[in-house]
Amino acid sequence: MASNSPYIVILVYPNYRMRNGDNGVTFECEDPILFRTQRAETLSDLRSLISSKLGGSETRKIGRVAYRLLAPMGNGVFRFQLFRLLGDEHVRVMFDVYGRIMVEQVMDLSAEVGHYDRPLAPPPIHVAVPVDEAEEGEEESDENYMVDSGDSDLSASGDQDECVPETPVPTVARHVLPPPHPIPALSAVPSHYHSLDLDAMHERTPFLDTGEEDYNLDGGVEFRVGHKFRSREAVLQGVKNYSIHRSAEYRVIESDRLKYHVQCRQAENGCQWSLRVALRQNLGYWEVRRVGGVHTCLAPTMSQDHRAVQASYHFKPSYRKVWTAKQKAIAQIYGHWEELYNEVPKLLQALQSYFSGTIFVLRVKPFYDGHLLVCDYSMFDKVFWSFPSCVKAFKNCKPFVSVDGMHLYGRYGGVLLIAVAQDGNNNILPIAFAIVESESTESWSFFLTNLRHHVTPQNGLLVISDRSQAIKAALSADDSGWHPPRAYHAYYIRHMAANFMTRFKSAEDKRYLINAAYSPNRAGYEWYMDVLRGVSPAMVD
Repeated sequence: MASNSPYIVILVYPNYRMRNGDNGVTFECEDPILFRTQRAETLSDLRSLISSKLGGSETRKIGRVAYRLLAPMGNGVFRFQLFRLLGDEHVRVMFDVYGRIMVEQVMDLSAEVGHYDRPLAPPPIHVAVPVDEAEEGEEESDENYMVDSGDSDLSASGDQDECVPETPVPTVARHVLPPPHPIPALSAVPSHYHSLDLDAMHERTPFLDTGEEDYNLDGGVEFRVGHKFRSREAVLQGVKNYSIHRSAEYRVIESDRLKYHVQCRQAENGCQWSLRVALRQNLGYWEVRRVGGVHTCLAPTMSQDHRAVQASYHFKPSYRKVWTAKQKAIAQIYGHWEELYNEVPKLLQALQSYFSGTIFVLRVKPFYDGHLLVCDYSMFDKVFWSFPSCVKAFKNCKPFVSVDGMHLYGRYGGVLLIAVAQDGNNNILPIAFAIVESESTESWSFFLTNLRHHVTPQNGLLVISDRSQAIKAALSADDSGWHPPRAYHAYYIRHMAANFMTRFKSAEDKRYLINAAYSPNRAGYEWYMDVLRGVSPAMVD
């Protein structure tokens, strides 16, 4: 029965009760059995193993055995789902999955336990419930149904008003076993199964069989046989929401005024998910009649081809809806703007704690409610920071720094100011950063003063910038520390060439200007400038 595989810890729940919680399916019983064993190769061996661990003098009969396994629900959400063991192949796959992916986890099994002198389950009730795994294209006859006592609303007394033809349930009770649940090939198991965070895996909306209509309009629960929709439009919307929530795409197999049948687009790759909803004409609502399997395609994201997605879901959202959805997604991933501003001091203190020597200067300003000053609150104004590795590296860089700003496009805007240096291999090295409200003289003075004081105290530096008047005013301030001979100011040739081209509209003369700026000596510089002066004295003014 056992191989040379490592031992596996198994927890068996005899005559279990199954519940749906935040993490999916869970088992409950009064006396679960915990033991360690090696892998079993057949279903009969597994049943014998469970029977031997039950204890007692009398022999117990082991009926149906099932296990629970983490399955992806879309959008990074995982949930435990029930898988029944219906053959030897299922047993081998189960042990392979736990041996390769969840070797550190306890294997949870459920088992129906009884005596040989009495049946394991009460006689079946004559209720027709669709088999989950019926083949596509088969007629909806009684051969596609199994007996189940959990859906009394699908009894023979209420099936005469179903628009899809059905074979009446015979008077002789019989069981039709469902085919096995689809189990993904072990070679196709994604790598992220090897590092699962069980505490973080949850589903937003656990399934509750409340009997409410239009139950899946938020896409947060699985489809179940017997659930109802008020209209065909509600069916279409429910399927769209479910597919978007699961990051799965579907194709419509059949759609008319009486029924709606869809399946996963990855059906040819082995995914067995499908859904059939039909109109019950006498009762005036639509009802889920068949759910075929679960998604095993493990699609991490939906298609990024927006036209294909719109054609698939028959829905073209407006620009405002897409923008609003993006803002909600940003808030879910990163948090709300107001809350994150409150985290700025903690972030800076954490940087100092983990990167000793980190420099930061945080400025806040008073907060007013109308014309009243609120004493216990302050408002973010500006922040400067630099890392000790940047300060140390600049000592070995070329003696110049380039400064520029970049506008931020969040809710509250702002500008990111940055200073970069260049090493001997012409690699760019960022050395200082600041976030300010705008590129004003005050903001540039705040940034350049702290840059000079904390990062670049060396003499003889060259500061390169665009022709911003705010930068020029900040560098010219009496207390800036950027006056000759300690520092010099120059402009980006790219900005100068762009302005030159805008004014004089001459590509050839623009090249002369660039060559003058890159001349390695003064003689070469003067030669190019004389050429420009001969074309037009205004070009060199």
